[in-house]
Amino acid sequence: MVREVKKGKYILQYEEDWMIELNRETKHHPELLELLAQFPYEEVGQRIACIAAYCSIMLDGYYTQEHLKHICEKCLERLRDKRSIIISPTESKLLH
Repeated sequence: MVREVKKGKYILQYEEDWMIELNRETKHHPELLELLAQFPYEEVGQRIACIAAYCSIMLDGYYTQEHLKHICEKCLERLRDKRSIIISPTESKLLH
């Protein structure tokens, strides 16, 4: 949801499902939480930019809410990938 605060200034709120999911996922990334601590909770745009940078997603320009949704979904996907453990079989030779 976007809410007008002052003429021409908008604040995004954490009311959309995709924003809530992204916020939940950040709790699994201590390094990211340290970076996010620099920004007030209300500064959603700055927080999204910080998360995107952490996920190696380059941002440049102005974004509609639909664009932000797509960016947040991509960040969520990358954050989940960062915390998943990949186990692959390896060849081992047992010595007798």
